[in-house]
Amino acid sequence: MNRILPLSLAVSAAVLAGCGSSSSGGAADPIDLTGYTVVITQAVYGSGSEVALTNAGNLSNINPGYYADVATDYFTASYDGFYWYIGREGIDTISKYDPEMPNANYYGNNGYSLLDNQQSSSSNVHSMAFVSSDRAILTRYGQNTAWIVNPEAQNQSDFKVGELDLNAYHAADDTVTPYPEMDDIALYDGKAFITMQRLGNDQEGGGYAYARAPYIAVFDTDSYAEIDTDEEAAGLNGIELNITNPINIATDGSNLYVQGITYDGSYAGGLVKIDMDTYAQETVFDPALTSTSISDVAVAGDKIFVVVYHGWQNNDLAVVNSDGTLTTVAGFTGINIGFITSGPDGDLWLGRGDDGSNSSALLHISPVDYAVVDSVNTNLDPIGISFVDNQL
Repeated sequence: MNRILPLSLAVSAAVLAGCGSSSSGGAADPIDLTGYTVVITQAVYGSGSEVALTNAGNLSNINPGYYADVATDYFTASYDGFYWYIGREGIDTISKYDPEMPNANYYGNNGYSLLDNQQSSSSNVHSMAFVSSDRAILTRYGQNTAWIVNPEAQNQSDFKVGELDLNAYHAADDTVTPYPEMDDIALYDGKAFITMQRLGNDQEGGGYAYARAPYIAVFDTDSYAEIDTDEEAAGLNGIELNITNPINIATDGSNLYVQGITYDGSYAGGLVKIDMDTYAQETVFDPALTSTSISDVAVAGDKIFVVVYHGWQNNDLAVVNSDGTLTTVAGFTGINIGFITSGPDGDLWLGRGDDGSNSSALLHISPVDYAVVDSVNTNLDPIGISFVDNQL
């Protein structure tokens, strides 16, 4: 069993939360979106990146141009009235902001570093999940350990408080990339579910190697000990996934949906559903049956939405039917879809990139009739959003 590398005493019990590219199911009660700020990460490779802030109930009230940079590999996370701006590959910084004071970085002018002392390669943080106001988990795609951090830390030295050791998931035959490519996180009932791609590099072809099975490691968010998801089976403690190259996740109650994609014509990605209570796995969509790849997933209005990938900037929005087939949503075909996710109201939100025929925009979509509830054009292609509850 993998163990924590302890840097602090025990932490508080977990609070259910989600982050990053994950998305959750519909809300039980009506929610006033005007009480939420949407933090929009925008980027175009070669042109740079920036952040825009707008009101979720009135997208036209947009304020763009924050944190403009030539680097483009950023994402945001939000919790408890704040949002965090995280730089991935080769950037390795994290900043914290209040949407009412977007120019005042709580972590100082340059933010906190996401590198250990003497660390020579990028952490390449891919996701951030909040256990509580003073505990969060950062997946480090370019390292063997995830970080346990204190988001309320007043200085760099107090930010990192522990690690989760995922070195066991680095494949012995992977001599090129010495890490398991941890990616996304879902939190549920005192547990953290961490996806790992375990790709490595294809030394002969120069691309990614898909031969190794990806996994989900599960940790207790009170003790941070890894949970053995199948005590009768030998080998790794985690859940071996029946898809390849997991990229995005979505949650709906106790269900965790994990989407994967391959780019070598094998159609070995697809969509699986994990029961986060029992760890049972079910195939929801098999791309090999129709030679159809999918590149994102969201649950909204009790429907499972996916992005169909035909090629670069050529995507469709579709709904997964109960029999595993797809129904394409009219009006959302042949466009550049950067992401889909669900909002605090349970509706669907979609980032549309400039494809020559359509401009860059954020779309708020009804999951019932697929009508566009609201939209706003953006300076660059929207690649991700976070919602900040201003009422906290």
